Amino acid sequence: MEQCLASEATRSRRAWSFSASSDDKRSVPKHALAQVAGQDVLVDDHQRAMWTRMLDRLLAFETDEIDLTKLVRDLRGLFVEADPHAAHLRDDFELHWIELDMNDELRTQTWAPPGAYDKARVHRGIDAFRDWVAHSVLADSSSDHN
Repeated sequence: MEQCLASEATRSRRAWSFSASSDDKRSVPKHALAQVAGQDVLVDDHQRAMWTRMLDRLLAFETDEIDLTKLVRDLRGLFVEADPHAAHLRDDFELHWIELDMNDELRTQTWAPPGAYDKARVHRGIDAFRDWVAHSVLADSSSDHN
């Protein structure tokens, strides 16, 4: 288990530590990478690591390394570990996360009507989650600890 987590942490650093000018061909918008790569952020180092790992999990989903159920669970676990103190971060997380959770339920639950799962909506939700983390959580330049 420890080796798996260490490997995941290494992959996370590789995925998010390069600059916006990197020639990496990942499907992550360059503007999000530039924001994540900056050091002038609102969250402390541990929180920054958890939020950055959330971005890594989004990438893992987009490259078919994990399914939507695993993504939803991982994002929730990383959020709990980040333990944000600011109410607006908690509320905004819930608003972005619920979109992915809802779509996962529409995909997996027997009560969901056939055809209710919308893959395009999932990808819009992922893009919105990524943009929110990169531009609102990690890019805030205030010195408060949240």
